[in-house]
Amino acid sequence: MIFIFSNMNKQMYLLYIYPFVIISIFIFLDRIWSNKNRLLRGMAVFCTAFLIIAGVISNISLLFKSKFAGQSHTYKGYDYKVFGYNVGWTISHDIDRFNYIIDNYISHRYRSFFYEGLGDRIGYEIAMIPKKNNDEFQSGLCNYLDIVNKVDRKYKYFVYRWIGRRIINWQDDFSLDRSSFLINYIDKKYRSYLYEGMGWDISVRFAGPLEYDGDTEKYIKICITYIDRIERKNRGYVYFGLGQRLGSRRFVFDDLQNSIKLIYHIDPQFRNNAFKGFGWSLGERFEEEPEKYLNIINNVDDKYKSNVYHGLSWCLAWRFKQEGKYNELTNKIDKRFKSYCDPGLKRYLEETKL
Repeated sequence: MIFIFSNMNKQMYLLYIYPFVIISIFIFLDRIWSNKNRLLRGMAVFCTAFLIIAGVISNISLLFKSKFAGQSHTYKGYDYKVFGYNVGWTISHDIDRFNYIIDNYISHRYRSFFYEGLGDRIGYEIAMIPKKNNDEFQSGLCNYLDIVNKVDRKYKYFVYRWIGRRIINWQDDFSLDRSSFLINYIDKKYRSYLYEGMGWDISVRFAGPLEYDGDTEKYIKICITYIDRIERKNRGYVYFGLGQRLGSRRFVFDDLQNSIKLIYHIDPQFRNNAFKGFGWSLGERFEEEPEKYLNIINNVDDKYKSNVYHGLSWCLAWRFKQEGKYNELTNKIDKRFKSYCDPGLKRYLEETKL
């Protein structure tokens, strides 16, 4: 529970070790108590207790990491995404019940995460439709898109973006024909959202293993090779998604300085889009350590800083505007760059008034 409901986004991967550690401890204790030597039993128990207590004391600070002290057991965005993936999908066919859950149990701050989870699940279900029979695929696709059509219009961005990720995820190789088949069923005003999701998952599906090999330059070149197969008029959206991936916690153990260097490999015509996506991902965690992420932005060339702040402010508006924290967070930005936030805020206001 500690790992699931805390901000330990890296330490959570240790969760899988714990069952084996606990089993080993019990086996060890069983062997100790079966020993007839009382002194040995006493010393062994003392050492075991000491190590356990020392481990708890040395790691207790992880529960209160950063500025989230006292909030370790509250739902965060990721948990609402999981909630949307499971519960949201289960009740999505009953629109009245669905809206009741949204209106009464999910604050504005976390609704976008909830819809991301719903989009992820719909994308997964679309991926499971047999593709050998076009008529069957078309029928199933329309059924799932009917669910999306019932979603509040201002949140469709988050649903379609995650469906876009799944477009890539269920392909053995990148097929524009199959991707276009789905994209053509989407209202034109939402198609850019799908392309953004595709940009994120192209990097995961076709170049992901290279992240952990340390060959990040080869990684970005492969991403660019696949993205260049997409029509030029839509590449900007895809590069935005790639920028989101490069700025996320999931990329190369969170090496943001390296991510900035990789973005400079992108065609200058689309580099601004990638920096906007990068800024969005910084916005996802800006509340934790604003000064840290502002220092990261300072390492970006001046001509692209406005793009990063555009993405940052757009994300902050979605996550915090409704609860009144947007101004508090953006006031931490240097006055020289505050005006760079205006386009992101404007986009948010336009989207929420759709």
